[in-house]
Amino acid sequence: MFQLCNEYDKTNTPKDYLIEVKYDGTLVTVANGRVINRYGLDITKQFPELKIDNENTKVVGELCIFEGGKSIFNSILRRKTINNFKISMLSKIMKATLVIFDVLNFEGKDISKLPLRERRNYLTMVKGENIMLPEVITGTPEEAFKVAEKRGIEGIIIKDLNASYEDSRNNNFLKYKCFKEDRFNILSYEKSEKGFTALLENNIRVGVNNNDYRSQIESGRVKTMLVQYLEKTDNGMLRLPSCKGVL
Repeated sequence: MFQLCNEYDKTNTPKDYLIEVKYDGTLVTVANGRVINRYGLDITKQFPELKIDNENTKVVGELCIFEGGKSIFNSILRRKTINNFKISMLSKIMKATLVIFDVLNFEGKDISKLPLRERRNYLTMVKGENIMLPEVITGTPEEAFKVAEKRGIEGIIIKDLNASYEDSRNNNFLKYKCFKEDRFNILSYEKSEKGFTALLENNIRVGVNNNDYRSQIESGRVKTMLVQYLEKTDNGMLRLPSCKGVL
């Protein structure tokens, strides 16, 4: 159902590419009035403010809530409710926006096999309520990444302009995320069949794959971990944490 991104590196950069802002929300398709997330769940009821006017049209986008010009992932999580009163209230005070970045079917015509440069021509013809197109950043991936980092946004997506849309994870879309790093005190650890987990301050849990780091944590020789993460949630948890070293 979705074309997912691989990680960017210089070796897999397409010859002809477009760079867009990576928005921090939830990936969805919208077709025939239904909003379906990447896990196949119908979340239409939760977002009554969204509307696509074009009939027999299927779009792909990121469902976001913007605060201060930035898409805030924690805010989209607050919209997860089946309570009708809350849905009605939140749709007004925390209005969602669908950032449409691809069109797979336009008014009954399947265009998913067209190259991206041609599919983009249909984006401006999609009409509706609370929708927008993604921002394009010019320059090389490295230059665009510096812009994203300076603005404090999640990152960028490098897209192959000559590629069709494929329901898989591939190099047609490449993500380049702006991660943060911080140090956290190591309190303890857990070992199980699933792996090794370091227990850090503030109830933060981070998986550790490096055997040298594991042995140092087990021995008690190190007390601090350098952790890379995307952002902190409202309750102090880390999104996408990974161990980058022990100190």
